[in-house]
Amino acid sequence: MIGTIFSTSKHEKTSPSDHPAQAPTHPRLPRADAHAGRAQDPQSPTAKRSLAADPHLTRATFRARERLRLTSRFWAVRRHGTLARGQALSVWALRSDGPVTRIGLRIQRGLRGSVARNRSKRLMREAIRRHKDALAPGWDLVVIIHRVNDISQVSLQQELMKLLARLHILR
Repeated sequence: MIGTIFSTSKHEKTSPSDHPAQAPTHPRLPRADAHAGRAQDPQSPTAKRSLAADPHLTRATFRARERLRLTSRFWAVRRHGTLARGQALSVWALRSDGPVTRIGLRIQRGLRGSVARNRSKRLMREAIRRHKDALAPGWDLVVIIHRVNDISQVSLQQELMKLLARLHILR
């Protein structure tokens, strides 16, 4: 009877005792030989330098003092400011007491999906960054994006510069 329980079939070539026992592997953990091609000695770290060392990188960022962040300030610019409206953008401008021009960016929530809205905001931020030096100091601006479909970087930059020129904000 015992022989019938542990008998091998004609398809079974070897018994379980012929194979060494292997530890079960977790599907998310690498095996011991997974990084065999990687060098054993650690690589030297990359040279780190401050972003302030590169004038192109520091100039093209928005510091906190260059952003409109308070809702009350957004509404003040919209209530008391001057409007210039284009096909895809609207720009509200209000003279401020500060030495820098602060910019706030808005987009309508109902426009397409979040991916398209976020893409258009990134394109708009990049357009503002590229022309930040051309802005006259002492303004608060609110840029509202109305259209997000088939909008390109070049068309956004052209329309933004046209609206800013219409508001006499360029140097």
